[in-house]
Amino acid sequence: MNREQREIYIQKELLKLLEESGGYLLPDRAFYAQACMTVEPPPLRSEYDAAIRHLQSNLWITGVLDDFKQPKWKLTDAGRAVLA
Repeated sequence: MNREQREIYIQKELLKLLEESGGYLLPDRAFYAQACMTVEPPPLRSEYDAAIRHLQSNLWITGVLDDFKQPKWKLTDAGRAVLA
């Protein structure tokens, strides 16, 4: 798998994880931990962060900051359409 294929693979897995969260906001720390259990080999934090930026820039996910200024992530309708 080349670098571009791996980036796409990580992005798709992140979208699937958010879809499985049932519409709930997923705290970043838990989201990254789940990604590390799902993606093979586990993504580096830099790969995860790059995927998050890509997904956000395409409006496939949205994030909000909690009271401690930590992001929580949610799949958007556009993100659901990408998975369909």
